[in-house]
Amino acid sequence: ILLVGHLGYEPNVDAAERLARLILPRIRARLPAARLVLAGRAPKPVVRALAELDGVDLVDSPDDVRPLLASAHLCIIPLAMGGGTRIKILEAMAWGVPVIATPLAAEGLDLIDGEDLLLSDADEGLADLAIELCNDPTRMDALRARAHRTAWSRFGPQAIRHAVGHGLGLDDASR
Repeated sequence: ILLVGHLGYEPNVDAAERLARLILPRIRARLPAARLVLAGRAPKPVVRALAELDGVDLVDSPDDVRPLLASAHLCIIPLAMGGGTRIKILEAMAWGVPVIATPLAAEGLDLIDGEDLLLSDADEGLADLAIELCNDPTRMDALRARAHRTAWSRFGPQAIRHAVGHGLGLDDASR
């Protein structure tokens, strides 16, 4: 399980603490091999302390998150306040990493719960979704494929070029 973000930013600190202290233990009760990787810059001491918990690793200021995304089984983003993780959701999806998040974390992305990602307001719900997904390889594969396809088709370079061209009126044949 991967969580990437600025680990000195209070909403991400709160998310990391809940993920490590509440969500991960519930997951490990059913999937004992589950591990959590917290990755980001400027981790506060409370985040550094989470690395002492069983099954939790900290990657301080990674130079490159691509290897972390390539090895991630899923991302859980239990954001309860603030914002700023939306780009991390899209980044994970673009890598084909299934995302489980709170509705706040995915706010404004117009993603479909159950198809593009999985959503829950409750820590227990996030953990249960992770357990269910990990125990259903067919659903995991489908979510990986859909997440990847959605990220690239709606937010990838071609989609951005089209949106900018449309915004500038470059796709209007009458001009």
